[in-house]
Amino acid sequence: AEVAVEMKVFVEGPEHIEDVKKALTDTVPNIQTIKEEDVGFGIKLLRVVFLMDDDGGINEVEDKVNGIEHVTQCEVMEVSRI
Repeated sequence: AEVAVEMKVFVEGPEHIEDVKKALTDTVPNIQTIKEEDVGFGIKLLRVVFLMDDDGGINEVEDKVNGIEHVTQCEVMEVSRI
């Protein structure tokens, strides 16, 4: 079965948003949506929804996302079985 994973990705600065979006599409398989969200004081984050098998591996995806240049942090918000 598959699960939908929603993740927040915090970016160093708004000037890096497009670079991080491109890197996410190259790093994370089966992305469904990437949305920008204003946090305040010029800080933006990305909400990413992607599909994956329910056999685990979320930690590996988090590690890959945290390894993207200009990503300061990522956090899994929700995992839902499809």
